[in-house]
Amino acid sequence: MLENIQSALSWLNLHPSWFLAIRAALIVVVTFVVARFSRRWVNLYYKPVGEKRLHLDPTVSSFLKNLTSAAIYFLGFIAAAYSIPQWREMFVSVFAGAGILAAIVGFAAQQPLSNIINGLFIVIFRPIRVNDVIRVDQLGLGVVEDITIRHTIIRSFENQRIVIPNTQLSNAAIVNFHLVDERIRRFVEFVFIHGSPVERIIEIMREEAEKHPLAIDARTHDEIAEGRSKIEVLVVGVLPEGLRVRAIVWTKNFDDAWDVHCDLNRILVSRFVAEGITLVQADVLRTPPSA
Repeated sequence: MLENIQSALSWLNLHPSWFLAIRAALIVVVTFVVARFSRRWVNLYYKPVGEKRLHLDPTVSSFLKNLTSAAIYFLGFIAAAYSIPQWREMFVSVFAGAGILAAIVGFAAQQPLSNIINGLFIVIFRPIRVNDVIRVDQLGLGVVEDITIRHTIIRSFENQRIVIPNTQLSNAAIVNFHLVDERIRRFVEFVFIHGSPVERIIEIMREEAEKHPLAIDARTHDEIAEGRSKIEVLVVGVLPEGLRVRAIVWTKNFDDAWDVHCDLNRILVSRFVAEGITLVQADVLRTPPSA
């Protein structure tokens, strides 16, 4: 095809260097088309088949899409550059003089390749996956939205995107709320004035927490046999301002824990007001709560 285009353009008496430029431009255009097609193929074929039928992790399809596109772009631009004789001679002299192995080692020392390697490690060892809720150092909570060959994109609960290089993410301390066990233990706490009816407070908190449809029974067989309650309610502190009472509620996942937290705060405050129990301080949200 390139020969036909070249013969057709020769009729215009163009300089030979123009043919090289046109050939390189065609390679670049084909590269963009193939890369775009590969991403569409992963989205339309691999994701439905791999994730729904074979139950593959969406992290794999996301990273495969990005890795395939990057490889196509890299090979395409190398082919375009190599199609120009002057650039081809430069590449040959560079690799012949420094040695292929030395060139690879030199590239491996660069930050971009380090990000690619760490991205592969993330996909292989899966400390995080797409759709996991995580906390990274001091960056706060967020949902893993995408893992590319260079960086990971985290969507915060304020709908902001946090872009972290894979190398930095691999070296960070990560709290993953979906790894191994998705269940969340939520603390719901209130501080009551001294002299409050403690037993009645415990009864109300346990009653409302047990009724919540998203609260689950996380007790072991031994704990059930011992007669331990589904919802533990404890007086965890005697403060100058009052008594600190905590209900421990288990839920299936992070999203349910948030809903339970908000619902119980609303319901319990209404119950305490209705029964004339005075609150000093409602609980402070902690995710995950600390003992």
